[in-house]
Amino acid sequence: MGHNGVGKSTLQRRIAAGSVPGWPMHLTVEMVEQEILGTPQSAVECMHAISKGGRGVEKRRALEREIAQLEAVLEDANASPEDMEEAAGRFSELYDKFESGSDNGNDDIGTNASTATGAFAKVDARARKILKGLQLKESMLETRGDLLSGGWRMRLALAEVLYSEPNIILLDEPTNHLDLSAVLFLENYLVEKDTTVAVVSHDGHFLDAICTDMIKIEDTKLKCHVGNYSSFCEREEQTWVRNCSKADAVARQEKKAKDFIQKQRSMANSKRRDDNKLKQAAERQKKQGRIGLYLQ
Repeated sequence: MGHNGVGKSTLQRRIAAGSVPGWPMHLTVEMVEQEILGTPQSAVECMHAISKGGRGVEKRRALEREIAQLEAVLEDANASPEDMEEAAGRFSELYDKFESGSDNGNDDIGTNASTATGAFAKVDARARKILKGLQLKESMLETRGDLLSGGWRMRLALAEVLYSEPNIILLDEPTNHLDLSAVLFLENYLVEKDTTVAVVSHDGHFLDAICTDMIKIEDTKLKCHVGNYSSFCEREEQTWVRNCSKADAVARQEKKAKDFIQKQRSMANSKRRDDNKLKQAAERQKKQGRIGLYLQ
């Protein structure tokens, strides 16, 4: 969350590019931006490329790197029993995925093809589910991606990312080009897959459906909130009310101080002057610009 221009999309692009200092490089990250140029590949060709290599190769290499790191922990004589136990559990899980190829979650092309016809029969069941869920028409599946309109190019890019199953998905205003059916599919798919997603969106209903945590960019800092968009808005409103109350209290105290100073000045040359109060008035005038002084 954050006002326009604070750097939400820029931060996502830096994460996707791996240019954030300290970012764990073994994680695979894919981003879908608001505007997609498209590629000469059709939807069918994109799905085949991912299932046979492409992003799948990157993910497999990331698995290899993490397995190597875990092996180093297991071979380290100085590692604590807790670290050894955690590394052994994670190693077993990753090795099973690596050997079976189940981490990609890709069925063979043609699996359950008997239930599909035309261009949909040329991709596997999971790809069909994603493409149909995002409302891509059969006539579009064998059309070059760069010949599709901007909205359909974005849907195709989104389908590619969902199909490739990276560790982290970054979405920048994903609902802008989606109809209600596609939005509902995307919501359900992300929740069911329990996928880690960082999304920038102005669609409050979409954020409520998929988000468990909110991050606000303000004054070049990230402020985290546990909860969905509605609870985040409620907390923001409560904070605004508190700040307004504080500001009102400060304004009242400042007015009271100014009235006191003016009164003592007007009495400076009268017989009723009070030197002690004149001194107090002078001190208050010096401190008047200090923030929070009259809140205490």
